[in-house]
Amino acid sequence: MSLRDKLQIDADAPLTPSTSPMIRLTKLRYKDKVLLASVLVGVVAWVLDAAIDSLVFSRNVFLDTLILKVPPHELYFRLFILLVIFLFGVVTSGTLARRKFAEEELRNALNRLEDEKAKTDAVRGTTLG
Repeated sequence: MSLRDKLQIDADAPLTPSTSPMIRLTKLRYKDKVLLASVLVGVVAWVLDAAIDSLVFSRNVFLDTLILKVPPHELYFRLFILLVIFLFGVVTSGTLARRKFAEEELRNALNRLEDEKAKTDAVRGTTLG
């Protein structure tokens, strides 16, 4: 599947703000969306930690505590938090994928059961009538 297909872009249609690839990412798999959300939450946690460090603890410039002059112990802590949040996203997306698969299998089994019931009812209807 190409990127154009994943983003639902018509080859002949011009790109407008309503059809922009940045707006319509509806073809991403649910698992990918969960991972993307976990990465975004990790980045937000990084920024919030930098803001708290610059305002409350170190009184340094925000940009320095964000990316330019990050102390080693803060870098360790932020990377650890980023990793924990990402691993939570990986585990969550895997669990949700297994749940979706189980629901599909259950739905298929129910459909097969309903088909067998309909066949049984049809056979019973012809032998009784």
